Amino acid sequence: MSNNVYEETNSESLEGKILIASPHLDDQYFSRSLVYICAHDASGAIGIMINQRIGMISYGDFMMLGDQSKVSDSVKNKKFPLMFGGPVNTDMLIALSLNKKDKLINLNSNDVIVNTDVGKFFKDIIKNKKLSEKFILVKGVSAWDSQELEEEISDNAWFVIPASSDIIFSQKTKDKWKQMIRKLGILNTHELVKYSGSS
Repeated sequence: MSNNVYEETNSESLEGKILIASPHLDDQYFSRSLVYICAHDASGAIGIMINQRIGMISYGDFMMLGDQSKVSDSVKNKKFPLMFGGPVNTDMLIALSLNKKDKLINLNSNDVIVNTDVGKFFKDIIKNKKLSEKFILVKGVSAWDSQELEEEISDNAWFVIPASSDIIFSQKTKDKWKQMIRKLGILNTHELVKYSGSS
């Protein structure tokens, strides 16, 4: 007998998908958010919000240790947008990067890399002169206990869509959620019934 609850129940893992917050999701952290799901199994889910910008950060801000003598001042001072990834482990800095160059659609969980050692990540891309590589920097993660995310989806708190690099790595965060809601065909969000149910 399998120990994997997801195999036994034929439930689909949402790993590698994107969650779009329902217009009626009234939450301090997740209202009008887009979340990339990094991991999802019977024990719960971990995701990263990708549309809540909280500031800017430079290479020099987090490369305080180690030899920077070979790094030019222009690289040290280069600024990158910093996103709020979620209310858990808010001191953790993470870089989401694309595994396949210039891939725009139909991403799967293997196409997006979660880099928890951001210093090493930047050393690698600077060494290989790939500062134009697609990536975003985030602080913190989002987490759900077992069955918690499934219940929220069942209550119509989230819409689930396939991931694509133009959604995850776009730096234009201001109207990102609204654009995704419109792509779903929801134009007048104030007219959307809060508990629509599903048949």
